[in-house]
Amino acid sequence: MTEPQLPTQPDLMLPTLKAADRIGGKGHYTDIDDAAIEIAGITEEQLAIEFPPNSTQKGPKILQRIAWARTLLRRVRALESVSHGVWALTDTGRTFLQLPDEEAHKALQTARHAAYAQREPAQALVSQWKAAAQSGSPHQIPVRTLLTNWGINRRWSSSNKRIQATLTEAGLVTVPDFTVGGIDQIVTIELASSHGSTEPGDIPAESATEPVTLVVGHLASATGGVEAVGPADDLLRAQTIMQINDYSQLAVMKTEHQLKGAVSWESIAKARIQNPDADLSLCMDVEPPVVKGDDPLLDIVPSIVEAGFVFVKGAHNTITGIVTTADLSDQFAGLARPFLLVGEIEQWLRVCLDEAFTPDELLEYLVPDDADREVEGAHSLTLGEIERVLESPSAWDQMGWPADRVAFHQSLDEVRLIRNGIMHFSPDPVADQDLKRLTTFLAYLRLIVPSED
Repeated sequence: MTEPQLPTQPDLMLPTLKAADRIGGKGHYTDIDDAAIEIAGITEEQLAIEFPPNSTQKGPKILQRIAWARTLLRRVRALESVSHGVWALTDTGRTFLQLPDEEAHKALQTARHAAYAQREPAQALVSQWKAAAQSGSPHQIPVRTLLTNWGINRRWSSSNKRIQATLTEAGLVTVPDFTVGGIDQIVTIELASSHGSTEPGDIPAESATEPVTLVVGHLASATGGVEAVGPADDLLRAQTIMQINDYSQLAVMKTEHQLKGAVSWESIAKARIQNPDADLSLCMDVEPPVVKGDDPLLDIVPSIVEAGFVFVKGAHNTITGIVTTADLSDQFAGLARPFLLVGEIEQWLRVCLDEAFTPDELLEYLVPDDADREVEGAHSLTLGEIERVLESPSAWDQMGWPADRVAFHQSLDEVRLIRNGIMHFSPDPVADQDLKRLTTFLAYLRLIVPSED
């Protein structure tokens, strides 16, 4: 026999909101569930539809959908979770309830979509950028500041497309491309028509698919410019500049398009061994390594390691920067540190869960991922599932930690959100406040975990 159809989570938002109002505006979720079932007209047949026996989630499916409806209502600020298991109606929620049912349902769905929608910059700001470009005095802005207008602090594939779409719709581009180079480099917002695009709204083909490869140009030093001496300069001048700035090498350039070579302490030493009076022309390497800004970074790592540096060529064959082994170390350390912090946090949590729970006990706290899911221990759980276990008062008591469960859960949820962001590709460093959160949480975790001594 075919199972009766269940209402969707969005369709249950209004009945759940009415349920919270019916019980007095505040109460335990079980009371809200009971009232929502009645208000939504859930039949006995619908209530009897339960998760399969081999599922980690137990009981009627409709209860899970009502739980999701509460989450959606919290997202639109119609409900709020005031304590564990207790929900309360907000002033915003009461505003929705003042509308006729059909209008309230539509308003809730509009608010739901708006809550999920990404923040976009004010149209007036984009218009200002365009007016400045049209006047011949285009606006200059650090990439980091540009991103904040879209409510983000790192460049992701999806966010890059959003920014490009907004700029293209207005007939604007950034020069250089904001997706390449250091996050603090300055870009100029110019008219797209001056760079080969003719119609606003025509998104360039190359922006249709965002690259996910870390390229040379993502390093700040690749677009930070180079200090150079001219071919006719005295060697002493080059040495002085290198000593003052603690450079290991220095470009020798005739113009920004004409790289004649590079002089380094190593090249000077080699030349002076053969000729103690060697001048700059004899001390420089006339074929220094040069790469393009859009070359995959991993592909050119061997060249950087072998030579100690590479010059970076940008648009119009200009030399835009220099990448050294020190830059590689900084970049990979910046990328690796948050992964290592999150990894240790997860490892601590899994070890502690395995000491406190059997696999069967852990299974009781989880919601289903798939029908054939097996849990062999805490290593089978995601960080979100670990968080779900520790959210349970009974599970928390079983852990025996000297900490407040609610405060700990709030911090762990912040860690989970940071972790999710880290796992999505971005060439930009993790925000300082996020690194601090990971570091302090790990330190606290080490403190409260029972010692074997």
